[in-house]
Amino acid sequence: PGSARRVLGTIERSLHRVRHVLTPRKTPNDPQQPAILTSKDLCNVSSTEYKDPEFVISQLSEALEKKGIACEREGFCLRGKVEPNATRRLNGCSFELEICYLPCLDLHPKVPSGGESTPTKSILKNSNYSPGPRRTLFPVVRLPTATVGIRRKRLKGDSWCYKTVMEEILALTAIDLKQSFESAV
Repeated sequence: PGSARRVLGTIERSLHRVRHVLTPRKTPNDPQQPAILTSKDLCNVSSTEYKDPEFVISQLSEALEKKGIACEREGFCLRGKVEPNATRRLNGCSFELEICYLPCLDLHPKVPSGGESTPTKSILKNSNYSPGPRRTLFPVVRLPTATVGIRRKRLKGDSWCYKTVMEEILALTAIDLKQSFESAV
């Protein structure tokens, strides 16, 4: 019985190690550069007309300070927390604002490599299919000309509080960005 336990324990530990090695890890974003969004990730994203992410994140942190919201910066993410307030009837919430690059809205044709591509069902039914290069459209991100966006995410708390706070912060940010743009011109 003792040797059987050792053998089974050894097998169990080795399987545990294999499982941990094969489990994919979430890679953190590069703190030197904002994340690049794809066309699928454009939910809860506000676009700006600026190209410099450092400028946008500094304006956001100033707007959060004006509202009295404590925030922590980690790379290009700002995490904020609103404490419950009885006078304004807001329960607390915590949220995350991430600065990211948005894909350009112009689409460029891309021919898939590999010669023939698999036809769709409707083409197969009609039997008029002739194999050849197909042109499909993909969004392109060009970093020097890409615009900067703000991705919003509610982590926990009241959704009404999150909605009102986000509206106020984005309105303050838009005013600050417009004033700094006009003063630069």
